[in-house]
Amino acid sequence: MKNKLLSIFILFFLFNSCTTEDAERSKALVNIYLVDSTVSFEEIWVELLGVEVQVTGTRGQDNANPEFLPYTPSEKKVNLSALLAGNQLLVGRGEFMLGAITKMTLKLGTDNYILRKGVRTPLVFKDSEGASPSVSGNFNLSPGISHDYYLDLNLDPSAAAGSGINRTINPKIKAFSKLETGEIGGTLVPRGLKAILFAIQNSDTIRTSVDSLDAGKFLFRGLNGKYVLLIHPTDVSYKQVKVDSVLAVPGKSTALGNITLEKIKP
Repeated sequence: MKNKLLSIFILFFLFNSCTTEDAERSKALVNIYLVDSTVSFEEIWVELLGVEVQVTGTRGQDNANPEFLPYTPSEKKVNLSALLAGNQLLVGRGEFMLGAITKMTLKLGTDNYILRKGVRTPLVFKDSEGASPSVSGNFNLSPGISHDYYLDLNLDPSAAAGSGINRTINPKIKAFSKLETGEIGGTLVPRGLKAILFAIQNSDTIRTSVDSLDAGKFLFRGLNGKYVLLIHPTDVSYKQVKVDSVLAVPGKSTALGNITLEKIKP
């Protein structure tokens, strides 16, 4: 009788272990981060609510219900200008069935504004869709690894336009994986100079600026292949700089070190 009970216990343990392992192998952990490549030298604050994730359902079809990952801190307002030069913000984390993420939608509140020298200028959405900028794709989910995806929120073209008591914004986002794309970074010298930087590949141009701490650091993310970098100091007494054939390798960061900006001779 004891041997029979022992056999039943062993079978139950093995079945439960296999079931648990199968469940773990059928899911993937996903971390979604917010980054920014703003070229504004003002503080841009947005109210961040979370991110909605759409994954493939049965037979690879987009028939699964989207899952909302809330931004959990009690303080929902985030300074986009601080998410430069390698800084990032975890928006949400969750487990999803293996397959692919087909769409990510950032959810924003209505308390958004620009802060410059203590003066607050409200940002209002161009239309109702502005509060839910989305990006579609095919981001594969594999077992056994933690997937990090990045959402680059761009407000610049619309936030910089307009004047008066408020400005209209039409938020756009792009998404990328750190494993599938590379980075290019460096430091502008002398530190404290403001500059707008461009990474150019054929007809594709990505912009960014230096960090908000006057350390002169910059970082382009979500790149793949060779780029030409153009550096435009906002101080017109300094020369523009061009760096040719900079290679971005998926899963790696290309460090350019210090890039010295020279003054224009009178």
